[in-house]
Amino acid sequence: MIQNIKIIFNEDQKDREEPDFWNKTDYYSQRDLRRRQKVAELLLSNALHTGEDFYQGAVIFHHSDNLDDLEKAKDLAQKSINLNFNKAKWLYAAISDRISFVNGQPQKYGTQFFKKNAQSRWKLHPVDLTVTDEERAEYNVPNLNETKKQINKLNQN
Repeated sequence: MIQNIKIIFNEDQKDREEPDFWNKTDYYSQRDLRRRQKVAELLLSNALHTGEDFYQGAVIFHHSDNLDDLEKAKDLAQKSINLNFNKAKWLYAAISDRISFVNGQPQKYGTQFFKKNAQSRWKLHPVDLTVTDEERAEYNVPNLNETKKQINKLNQN
């Protein structure tokens, strides 16, 4: 039996609220893989229809380090945007930036920052400076100065 996208999405979000989520990455990545497989089945059966459906599918597919999964997530986020589900705009930008990050290229929107290890400071992944803050705003992404302030706050803790 094929599950409903909302059930799969809610399971995904519930996992991320678990206190041990970051300590049991192998366990949770297997759960993420099964959810991506279920969403793939939904896609094959044309069971996703609304912007929210495609958004929830995009969220699930973006919980992967695999470039094919990330490209699928980006495609689903774009479909969601095309169906006027504006919440998908930021997700689309974040997935696009993550693909650039994984490929070792500068990100476009400035959504990706990282720590080299637990003791290091947060750092913004390099950004393509030809992209304007107006373009970022189109995707509900804060301007670069706001992002840098957010990173500075993270580093104060």
